[in-house]
Amino acid sequence: MKFEKNVFITGKIRCITGLHIGGTKETVEIGGHDNPVIMDTLTRKPIIPGSSLKGKMRSLLEFTEDKVMKKGEPHKCQDADCPICTVFGSTEDVGRGPTRLIVRDCFMDEDADVELETKTENVINRLKGKAEHPRTFERVPAGTEFNMELVVGLYSDGDKELIKYPLKALSLLENSYLGGSGTRGYGKVEFTDIEVSYKDVGMYGSGTQREVIGTFDDVDDALGKLGQITSKL
Repeated sequence: MKFEKNVFITGKIRCITGLHIGGTKETVEIGGHDNPVIMDTLTRKPIIPGSSLKGKMRSLLEFTEDKVMKKGEPHKCQDADCPICTVFGSTEDVGRGPTRLIVRDCFMDEDADVELETKTENVINRLKGKAEHPRTFERVPAGTEFNMELVVGLYSDGDKELIKYPLKALSLLENSYLGGSGTRGYGKVEFTDIEVSYKDVGMYGSGTQREVIGTFDDVDDALGKLGQITSKL
């Protein structure tokens, strides 16, 4: 098994509704939020952790590929050709080689600014008809954009067919939700300004920039032209 090239899938993640990916309260303040969003410690701007994005992508694909484990844990198997284990990684060592997919943390542009919003939720007592146990959630507001970068490592000619799985997962995610409280309206996102490029083993160390394969309006546009993408790899 030999490394051949990295394929880069970049684009924008745009929040259609408020997004909550939970962080940790550093201090306890009167009137503070019960559930703050996760922030970049350097810029104090919200981020989307790569682990959150990758975990949701994997979960959605496991359901569509009939790979959900009986106890609900992440899928793992002994099938050397399993696309879930090959793309997203597995603890089972059956000669698949390195995990193919890297999902970077997603940051906002340096010059972008955002004012976080607060949403208060209550539990309604069914018998009394009264709101009880109020909780406040901090959310990234609709319209906020984050930069996305996925890296897919190719180690054989057949690996290029694996490109469809991250793209398919992103398409599924647009019809699901990212982060918490998605069934209550949070976390609807869309992926736009998709660019697919590559850098092969010979380009590393030579100062050569990535070779752009194509730019696409959205994920479904890229999926519709998947044959054109893989033919150039």
